[in-house]
Amino acid sequence: MEKTKFQSKVKMKSSLFWKFFGVLLICMLVPMLISLFSSSFFARLYLENEASESLLNCVIEKNNQIDLGIKLLEEQAIEIVTQPFFIQTLEDAMRTNRLDQRRIDIISKYLEQKFERAEGLLENLFLVYEDTVVADGVGGISVGYRQPPGEEQPTEEITSSDYYLSVINEPEPSPITGQPVITISVGPVLGQERMAFALGMPIQLIV
Repeated sequence: MEKTKFQSKVKMKSSLFWKFFGVLLICMLVPMLISLFSSSFFARLYLENEASESLLNCVIEKNNQIDLGIKLLEEQAIEIVTQPFFIQTLEDAMRTNRLDQRRIDIISKYLEQKFERAEGLLENLFLVYEDTVVADGVGGISVGYRQPPGEEQPTEEITSSDYYLSVINEPEPSPITGQPVITISVGPVLGQERMAFALGMPIQLIV
């Protein structure tokens, strides 16, 4: 009888111990699991934020590089179209209402050299007179092309001075290849009069 009571007490103590141990274990595991999941969540959130910020910085840097590249090409176009030989050719054409083909041939050769040095960056390099291409840097492929009447190109940026007017158009399909291009157009200015010439420099967006 006493042995049975003793065994009952032992079982009761053992049961209480395991219950206490179980509660203690749960109290320890729950905070640990919460801490583990919290650490994992915040670590993932941190990595996602870092990746987003890094990607944003890359995009900003790329845009800055593109803007700088376009600016340098614009300066090159201005330098070309304000050369004395170009200006003299354009002045003579406006005075006589006739193009000097010998001079146009020289300009074409010059544009071809410039186009080759661009190494694929440019889609073309052309000279426009009264809305018609009269010389280009791709062997005359675009010569004779005329922009349809009433069709205006979407303009993104315009800069001007006493010597030139520069227009940078928004991306649009090239009439020659159909590929998207940004065209820099620079026309010389004499006094208050804008000349009927412009140098077009289409920049390929897919190189």
